[in-house]
Amino acid sequence: AASSRLTSRTRGSFCHSAHSGRWSALGRLIRPSAMAGVVTPHGSSQKTLLLNIGNVTSVLSEVVRELSCGKSGVLNVFTCGTDAAMAVHAAAVSDDVRKTAMSVGGGSGECAAAILGHSYNVPVCDGKLMCGDDLILHSFGKSGADAEEEVVATFTPATASAGPANLKSRGGGVCDLVTRDIAAVNFDSTKTSTKFSLVHITLGGGPTSVCINENADPDVRVDLAGALQRIAPRGALAA
Repeated sequence: AASSRLTSRTRGSFCHSAHSGRWSALGRLIRPSAMAGVVTPHGSSQKTLLLNIGNVTSVLSEVVRELSCGKSGVLNVFTCGTDAAMAVHAAAVSDDVRKTAMSVGGGSGECAAAILGHSYNVPVCDGKLMCGDDLILHSFGKSGADAEEEVVATFTPATASAGPANLKSRGGGVCDLVTRDIAAVNFDSTKTSTKFSLVHITLGGGPTSVCINENADPDVRVDLAGALQRIAPRGALAA
């Protein structure tokens, strides 16, 4: 983003959703667990944690309240294990997520973790996580109720702020162009003197995602929706 404005030419931001409606961020709260803490440059703060695999929303909600001191910004959650991953989705579909990632990854736990991603960025508003679904810690090398993975949580305070962006989606697995909707958000950059910054966009839950692709031909969105449908058919895993 330059001078608080977003620009796009042949590339476009696509919102892919299995459900129609509007999507915006929601917050949730609660409980602690930490091993070590350290302050990083540029006002960021960090903790290393050993967490049980599964739903870690409550633990990280308490951790971000401590790290942020009630401020707004972004929480980055990084999994240290090569066969561990962090994702945001309803806890009820965790098995579907794991099976899909393992299938796409050819049965390799490390490939499955790489596909889901070893880190996840979550917006923080006034010390609260703004994720509509659950933060799920996946492990493709460990199992059982006592299985744990090492995680690094880093909070970086925001230098600009904006209200929620309501993005319209037709649903049904269709990819909608939302570049103008995002560019229309009024970013308050009065807290910083820099002309360049990073705009972070997170959808508030549901089977919905945002990506950037070239947009020279409308068929791009059709091809993308078709590819996602083949990887994760509707009714199995939507986003």
